[in-house]
Amino acid sequence: MPGLTAYEEIKLDDVPLSTDLRQLLVLCFDKHLLWSGDSDRVVSAHGWKGALGFQQACRTLHSVEIDQSEQEIYMKIFDNTPEAAMQPPEALLLVDFDKDNVDIKLAVLDSPASVDKAWDLTINSRQTVKKTSEIFVPPKAKLGGKVQVSRICELDDVAYGTSFSNIVFHKFQLSNQRQWDVQSILPLR
Repeated sequence: MPGLTAYEEIKLDDVPLSTDLRQLLVLCFDKHLLWSGDSDRVVSAHGWKGALGFQQACRTLHSVEIDQSEQEIYMKIFDNTPEAAMQPPEALLLVDFDKDNVDIKLAVLDSPASVDKAWDLTINSRQTVKKTSEIFVPPKAKLGGKVQVSRICELDDVAYGTSFSNIVFHKFQLSNQRQWDVQSILPLR
């Protein structure tokens, strides 16, 4: 569409051709930034220093959850309020080690506290990375069932050596929900 700039694409996979488009809804919310943080504070709190491979990170880091088979390391994220320190985390920072790079992810946990919240993960650098988000309905069990994840925000193929201080996450309060069925917003004839 001429003149339209798209900043995000939303995709629903594997929808049967026979689906009534009136049953598919697009939900929109107003959002208000609650707080932001950089990943360096999170990984530093768990003992991360310098560039680490998966095995070295497993030996070095503390207070983390490790999935050996997926080569993923999960670290708790708490906001900077006193109340938050007393509550279970709503999200975990996740480092997924690949052969030549790492994927930095934010795993939003399925909890009552996160129902009216939104999270985002972004990178502040000139590096080009693919940014994706996946929602799981029902939530996906991770870490052998220890946690239930409702959404993963991901920065794909982040180059080794990228500073964690350039990787930023944001937490938003959602309000004013609106919804439309897909059929009413598509120009179908």
